[in-house]
Amino acid sequence: MKTETQPGADIRMDVKFPSSVAVTAVSPIQVQAKYLRDKFYYPASVDIIFRCMISKQEIARASGDIVNEKLQEGLAAIEVQEDRLWKKSVDSLAGVMNPSNILASGLTPSSLAIMRNEIGRWNLPVATILAASDVLNDLLGGAAFSAWFDPVTQYEIIQTGNIGSLLGMEIITDAYRTATLKVLDQGDVYVLSTPEYHGAFADRGPIESTELNGAITGENARGWFMSETIAMLVHNARSVVKGMRTNGDM
Repeated sequence: MKTETQPGADIRMDVKFPSSVAVTAVSPIQVQAKYLRDKFYYPASVDIIFRCMISKQEIARASGDIVNEKLQEGLAAIEVQEDRLWKKSVDSLAGVMNPSNILASGLTPSSLAIMRNEIGRWNLPVATILAASDVLNDLLGGAAFSAWFDPVTQYEIIQTGNIGSLLGMEIITDAYRTATLKVLDQGDVYVLSTPEYHGAFADRGPIESTELNGAITGENARGWFMSETIAMLVHNARSVVKGMRTNGDM
């Protein structure tokens, strides 16, 4: 859940379940387990940066605006790094309060119901399914889920690839991202509670971008330097269940 920040003040995040294990970001690529004793937590701030340089020869050969394309790539790369920090956090908490699930036959209605009930037994709302591309295929084309959708809905799924929600849970995937922007490993599926019961995220303003001139460093190039200061805390191990899809060869 987004936490608002104030200039000149530390970032303070609400904790729904004190006296519990949490995971917080401590660097752009590292997370650390914490034991939360109080109703509030003051996380460390983390700087995420992206730097790229494009030679002027490459710029001259490009048919489009390659400098602007690299700007958009940088913005996406910073957002993906946020996602990867979150994934490291929830992977650290998987199995702490809710058992992880090995999906030997892929995701099925019964295994999805089990994962959903693991969160529901703590009297928490269940809000989201986060699925890798192969798990999404189980939902879209698997025989086990075909009976869940009427013919009109099945046709719409085939045409658009959009399920929307299932058992009241929104379905999110990175299946349609390019390979360099994917976050989930093949076989990953998570069932999550609502944001306020799951964790908190804060940033010190939007991503800042500065155009670089390579002449300063003796390079015949242009580029971008982008940065963002964030804080992240997953404070409730009860709010996440992880499943791992296999091909039945374990």
